[in-house]
Amino acid sequence: MKRNILLLFGLIGLVLLEWGCVPSCDDADEYDVKLNEILSSAGYIDSIEGGFVTAGLRDTILSRQFRISIGFKSVLARLYQGSSMLYANDCGAGPVYRTYIDSVKIFEVLEEQLVDVSSSFGFENKNNEKVEWSETTLFISEINEAMEFGLNYGQLCLSLPVSMAASRQYCIKIFDTEGNIFESTTDPIIITP
Repeated sequence: MKRNILLLFGLIGLVLLEWGCVPSCDDADEYDVKLNEILSSAGYIDSIEGGFVTAGLRDTILSRQFRISIGFKSVLARLYQGSSMLYANDCGAGPVYRTYIDSVKIFEVLEEQLVDVSSSFGFENKNNEKVEWSETTLFISEINEAMEFGLNYGQLCLSLPVSMAASRQYCIKIFDTEGNIFESTTDPIIITP
């Protein structure tokens, strides 16, 4: 009987301890974040370690390993004032992403002319699943989700192998719902079939 009473008091103590550690939401500030700039770099997926490696100017890359990494740089747009600016709490405060991508165009730069090659690309999501550009709604949704969840980069990959080895340079244009255009161009790189 004494053991059961001690066990009951022990459990009650643990419950009270757990409730006492819940953070206060009085200082939960929320702030708006907007896309300010995109950066792009050509590279490849390391076949051994699996990570993205930025390629040098004279590197040659197989088309199945080729990736364009897109970096998203954001800026604080508006802070909703409160007593502090804590992000790491359980109250739901923190950045609210206010830039929504409307469309993405990918161009190959040929003799200073831009040729639309968007349909030749896909977007690799956080689970390494490829979403084809032709699935426009899902493609855009994946990019918006990458930015919303704080992934500061995304990766574009070729859907089809290139027909012949050549030095290639790509220009990525991202259009948001407010009419802004974000543009970045990769360095030239040699891609092989």
